[in-house]
Amino acid sequence: MSEVWDAGLQPERTRLAWQRTSLALLSAGLIVARIVGHHDPGSGIAIAAAITILAGATGVLSTRRYRRNNRRLSAEQPLPGGVVNLLMTGAFLVVAFGGLVFVLVGPGP
Repeated sequence: MSEVWDAGLQPERTRLAWQRTSLALLSAGLIVARIVGHHDPGSGIAIAAAITILAGATGVLSTRRYRRNNRRLSAEQPLPGGVVNLLMTGAFLVVAFGGLVFVLVGPGP
């Protein structure tokens, strides 16, 4: 029987990649919120709030996912699905919406 769990650092690298992604998302989202907020303060605040909640949830869930996956790999059990992927998709859509708002509401020529 081949060993499912590898003593390497793959789960740790994946967790760190998710943390970097959520921090980058938070940074990009707040920059978009700042730019949009300059022209439409309400939209800027909404984007900042949404992106902060989504990036925070992604960070927390990715840490929980790492712990769960590490336990399951050690016990040679199948890995669970990924809610974190769905949250990340939603967060990127919020950033894209902010960019769209900026293009539509931003200063004219």
